[in-house]
Amino acid sequence: MEAREEGDYDPMAFLLLNNSGNSIELTNFTDRFSSHDQSNDGRAAELSFAQRSGMMSASTGATFVGWIRTRKNAVPVCVFLVVALIALVALSQRSPSVEWPQSTAKAIRVENTPQARGEAWLRGHPEYGAMPTWRKHQLMALATLYYATWMGSPGSNSRWLDGSIHECDWTVHNNNANRDKKPTCTSEGEYTSLEFLESGLQGTLPEEVSFLTKLTSLALQKMSIHGTIPRRFGALTALTNLQLERNRFTGEVPNFLFSNMPHLQVLRLETNAFSGTLSTEIGKLTALEKFSFSGNHNLKGHLPTELGFLTLLKELDLVRNSLSGQLPTELGLATALSILRLSHNPWTGRLPSELVRLSNLFSLDINDNLMTGTLSFAGSAWGHLNTLMLSGTHVSGTLPQEGWDKLTGLEFIHLSSNRLSGPLPSELGLLFSRLFKLELHMNQLTGQLPTELGLLTSVTRLSLHDNPLTGTIGSELGLMRNLWHLDLSKTSLSGLIPSEICSLPRLESVKVDCQLVKCNCEGTCRCQ
Repeated sequence: MEAREEGDYDPMAFLLLNNSGNSIELTNFTDRFSSHDQSNDGRAAELSFAQRSGMMSASTGATFVGWIRTRKNAVPVCVFLVVALIALVALSQRSPSVEWPQSTAKAIRVENTPQARGEAWLRGHPEYGAMPTWRKHQLMALATLYYATWMGSPGSNSRWLDGSIHECDWTVHNNNANRDKKPTCTSEGEYTSLEFLESGLQGTLPEEVSFLTKLTSLALQKMSIHGTIPRRFGALTALTNLQLERNRFTGEVPNFLFSNMPHLQVLRLETNAFSGTLSTEIGKLTALEKFSFSGNHNLKGHLPTELGFLTLLKELDLVRNSLSGQLPTELGLATALSILRLSHNPWTGRLPSELVRLSNLFSLDINDNLMTGTLSFAGSAWGHLNTLMLSGTHVSGTLPQEGWDKLTGLEFIHLSSNRLSGPLPSELGLLFSRLFKLELHMNQLTGQLPTELGLLTSVTRLSLHDNPLTGTIGSELGLMRNLWHLDLSKTSLSGLIPSEICSLPRLESVKVDCQLVKCNCEGTCRCQ
């Protein structure tokens, strides 16, 4: 064997990287190198530092074996290459960092924010190092929601943020149904629905929920969530169902709800504290079937005409807002409408006659407003109409005498507190098969009670008080076998309540003007 001079390196020296725990051992090479020349440009000190630093850690326990055949003038280069190689191995094994949006990153840096707590939980997840970026975003969204809405209060949603199971198996307690509910996910595990109903959530809605870009349904109903809808929610372009009703949301209605969500079919925002106006951008929701925005008392402005061009719209509910102006005639073009509820808004102008074209209309509710005009059923296509509610308006003219035969599906007629005049139409008797309630009180109706009223055998409530009706009360009303409430007070009717009425099996109350009408119905007569 060839003799080596003092200071030569063993040509078969090798480097062994062995990750046992967090330590990496340099065998033979480092010992020889450090004993050879401690003053060799500080390279030994650099290598010793690299050993102690994170550059030399690896997560896979891999073993690297190398040999160096060199003279001492090549030592610095070898040391540099070894250290660089170790650093590259460590970096390649480390989980890639996540680039959060600027606002999220800023919130993470603030101690104890929902974002900071959520990110800390995420980094402690047992699968963090191996999970793809999209899943980190998903878990960050769910963790931030958890901490922002006090979801983690004692006794609530105990399986949320359980790192021992996949997040698609987390459950949310539904207090309304008294059962636990799981989200729905794709086959890859991405959330497609997130639904809470009366689950006790409070606090604010974090913008990080917008990371769940595969969501088609987001429902956070009947809780105490407040604040505004984050602008980043415009990224949830796959949504078909958005239900945030009965919370305490404030601020103006964001335009992105109308312009960025072309697939939206259900939009429910009722009973919150939204303000501002309804944007004409709502016309872009061409897939919309149900729009409910009632009970937002600070919502003002006119009703966009674009609503009439939503050909799939089946339900429009804008009750109890501060909307004003005229109802657009274009509503008559929304032929899919089944439920139209516009009550308790200060509407003005005439009642659009175009509404009678809505052949699929089941319920029409436009109570309590300042509208004028007349009521007509000419050309009516209301064959499916079940409920007609036009009370508390300034609608005038005679009660339609014709067209009732087209309304044979009616069960509820509420036309009280208007300025309707003329006689009661005898055609009302054509509604005998289904009509339950007939309320025409507080108008200016005149004439006698038509005998055809006796045909209304399904009616339970007949209210005609505060009308200048004349004549006597006919025995035909005794045919109304389901009648339990009859109010004929504050009229000019006179005579005796027929015994046939008193004998009705379900009758509970008869109200009359006892100075004009004698009532012998024992236990049911009420004098007004």
